[in-house]
Amino acid sequence: MAKSQLKQLKTALKEAGISISNRRTKKKKNHKNPIDRASILKDIRSQFNHYEKKINKVKHDVGGRKLRGIEGRPMESHQAGEEKRKKTILVDMSRRNKEGGIIDRRFGEHNTHLSLEEKMLQRYAVEKQKLHKKSSIYNLEEDDDLGYFGQSFEEIENFEDVIDMDENNDGDIDFETVNDMHFGGFKDSEKPDKKKTKSEVMKEIIKKSKIRKYERQKRKEDDDMEREMLDAELNDLRLLLSKNDNFIPRETKEKQLDKDIEYDLSVKELVYEKRACPSSRTKTEEEIAQERAEELQELEEKRLKRMKYEDLSEDEDLSENENLSENENLSKNKDLSENKDLSENDNIEESKIFFSKGDNLEDDFISNSDNQTDNDTEFYSFEKETPKKYEHEETSEMLNNVNGIKNESNFDKEEIKENLTRDNIIHEFKNNISKLSNGSHDLEFEKKKQNLAYVYPCPGSILEFLSILKNIHQEDIPKVVNRIKILYHPSLHPLNKEKLQSFIEVLLDLILYLSEKKKASLSTLDMLSEHLRDLSAKYPETAYNTFHKKLKNLRERFNQLLFSERKGKNIFNFSWYLICIDKLFPSTQDLILLRLIGSIFPTSDLSHVIVTPTLLIMGQLLSQLKIVSLGDISLKLYVITLFAEYINLSRRVVPEVIHALLNIIKILFQKNKKKLDKKKSINSENKFFDLSCKPRTLKISDIYSNDNENKELEISLFRTAAQLIDYYANLWNGKLAFIEIFSPCLILLKLFSSKIPLSSELQTEINSINERITKLLHFSLQSRKPLMLQAHKPIPIQSFIPKFESEYSLDKKSYDPDRERAESAKLKFQYRDNKRSAIRMLRRDAQFIARETEKIQKEKDINYATKMKKIHGQLTQKN
Repeated sequence: MAKSQLKQLKTALKEAGISISNRRTKKKKNHKNPIDRASILKDIRSQFNHYEKKINKVKHDVGGRKLRGIEGRPMESHQAGEEKRKKTILVDMSRRNKEGGIIDRRFGEHNTHLSLEEKMLQRYAVEKQKLHKKSSIYNLEEDDDLGYFGQSFEEIENFEDVIDMDENNDGDIDFETVNDMHFGGFKDSEKPDKKKTKSEVMKEIIKKSKIRKYERQKRKEDDDMEREMLDAELNDLRLLLSKNDNFIPRETKEKQLDKDIEYDLSVKELVYEKRACPSSRTKTEEEIAQERAEELQELEEKRLKRMKYEDLSEDEDLSENENLSENENLSKNKDLSENKDLSENDNIEESKIFFSKGDNLEDDFISNSDNQTDNDTEFYSFEKETPKKYEHEETSEMLNNVNGIKNESNFDKEEIKENLTRDNIIHEFKNNISKLSNGSHDLEFEKKKQNLAYVYPCPGSILEFLSILKNIHQEDIPKVVNRIKILYHPSLHPLNKEKLQSFIEVLLDLILYLSEKKKASLSTLDMLSEHLRDLSAKYPETAYNTFHKKLKNLRERFNQLLFSERKGKNIFNFSWYLICIDKLFPSTQDLILLRLIGSIFPTSDLSHVIVTPTLLIMGQLLSQLKIVSLGDISLKLYVITLFAEYINLSRRVVPEVIHALLNIIKILFQKNKKKLDKKKSINSENKFFDLSCKPRTLKISDIYSNDNENKELEISLFRTAAQLIDYYANLWNGKLAFIEIFSPCLILLKLFSSKIPLSSELQTEINSINERITKLLHFSLQSRKPLMLQAHKPIPIQSFIPKFESEYSLDKKSYDPDRERAESAKLKFQYRDNKRSAIRMLRRDAQFIARETEKIQKEKDINYATKMKKIHGQLTQKN
């Protein structure tokens, strides 16, 4: 039977050596320390007070294991936490909202075990030690000299006779040298690496500095010795130098004299040369424009004086200045056509839009190339990037007051008068076109060159501009446009910006108007297109509106054409067009408009205000326009050429292009196949298929050709279509649908070349195209991978064998084979545990602060209450 609690307590006290008798006996000296007695009693009390223990139940109790955290003493931990908070948080609370204070950091001040004398002695010793360290640590001029094995260098007279101080040295290499140098030395196990202290580092620095100082002194002494030896031998060297022969050959002397004379002459010439003047500062655009405008104004005044035969005595060098200015203008406008070797006599009828001699497509077929030197290039080879940059500026509005120039008020009145209804405008346009057809406003290209004026008004319409250009040669039109841009620069007058914006539409109409002239020069049109590109870059919104209006007009006329074809009529009403009225669709102006859009605006954009509608119209032309004649085939090939230029960078797939090319080759094949069968049935000679008939480069006039029996044109169209297929095959190589797109093309080309007799050159070219397309199709087929089901991990068979851990331990919490997942789970557990403990500590700190705050407030209330009672008591006593 177990003992009672009282008996267990007495037994524990007896075993601890603590007496519990109540008898009064003589007090004996207790050797036990009272502190030890109290701690022993505390331990015994805690053993018998089970309410202060907290025992956590173990889920799987296994004997012989010592686990942490099973038994806890919450009261003791709570008391320890309270004491710690009193030392930290309570101190901070007491010092809150308080500034200043003195912290005593004197040595031994807070040590209660030291007497006052001991504190003073230790402070004095520490102070002297600090002074000694500071005074001697950086002293380089100490009395201690460097030595060799304890012997000073000053005492050693001959360093060669120095012997080893080791008495036990018998001529062998010592153990440390052998161990370090011969057998490693990488790691010293007996002397582990130790971080040097600051004093050791400073001693090492002082030692090295003294060694360097000694070496410098030694070198200086050696140099002094060498210098003294050289001084002693100087006389001997002088004797050797005096014995040298000073004889120089005559030829050498003459050459030296010639060189000296040339040098003297060049030095004298430098004296007479003019010194370089300081360069002027860089001028702003406004200043350059103002100077250019003043120069043009002076030239115009002189021209008017010459025209009126006024006295020109003050301007003796007038003709020279005029020629210089003309040459300057020519040189500034010359860059527009530097890279274009185009003849002035080339007209639109003779200009060509497709290949010549089967050359590479990117060189001859597309107009983006920079080296277009062949006469068979496209008619409008407007380049997107030219080296020409117009740096001219425009003049001020004061130039409008020059004699012979209309004021702006006249133009405003004319613009007000033209504010009519749509029918009146159409009627006026028809009258103007009839005047143009009668030759009243037509440009006279065949006249000789005349002196150009330097000032021109900014036209508000194409008719005004044609009246200005009436007696001006075609080659001088770009000069006139350039001078208008200079005179009406936006920096010279606020209204110039609006005038230049309206001039964009006038310039576009002029280019379209000149495109239908038979004697229009390609170089002139290229330079005008460059001016249009420059203005469009400065005023993009106006350019968008202008080209959008033209595209809208083109779309309406095309819809009328489709409507008339459906109704079976061939009547067109194009009265709303500015220049091209009652013309066939599409006119030369329409084709040039499409080409201008591709050269001015970025065609590689996914969505563009002008380019995207243009692509839709071009695709509609290819898909909806019926092929009735060879001219329709030429038109579609021209549009396909424009598509090649538009999508050269974006490499966008256009289905209408491939459908149109296949349709063209199919129509040409069927047409020639019927003729071939007819000839064979008659059994006559095959005169129709002349093998000497060679393809030629297509012209823009072929679009309007009515000859459907032109064999040369048919062969040229077929070769151009084949070359276009080859170009698009290279352009779209790598697309997913490459095989589906070009397999029909290859079949048609092989069928045409095998069934229709062709010339040897054309047959060779078609065969090479077939080989290239065949290779591309083969490579595309090899790179294509067939569709496959998604590869899944195989489902394993269920196993009913239990999984065992050979080294199972209750202490190990996770047996996850994935190391990273186990580490992440461990980190999450640690994070959760630390978070909970931190929240618990913060909550207890907050509770402690609340208790202390409440205690302070209660003390204040008690003090206030006692104070008030005292005051009330005093008041009652007085009463």
